[in-house]
Amino acid sequence: MALIKCKECATEISENVDSCPRCGIIGAGRKSRVSLDSLNVVSGTPTIVFGTIVIPAAGAALAWFTFVYYKNSQEYEKLRALAID
Repeated sequence: MALIKCKECATEISENVDSCPRCGIIGAGRKSRVSLDSLNVVSGTPTIVFGTIVIPAAGAALAWFTFVYYKNSQEYEKLRALAID
């Protein structure tokens, strides 16, 4: 069990603690920080690109397909009504 410095207040703490006893920050110990970092898999530039480009593009594509489908279904219903009459 090694002593490390808290990333917030620089107090020497055990690497196995979940939070610093002095400042109370969660994830102050090395092992707990590793588990917290493993939960945060998506971070940084890929997240920014995904959030600002991919999601709006997918939304626009979905809206376009919905519009085209709705327009085609209206035309189909008109043709079907003419064929029945």
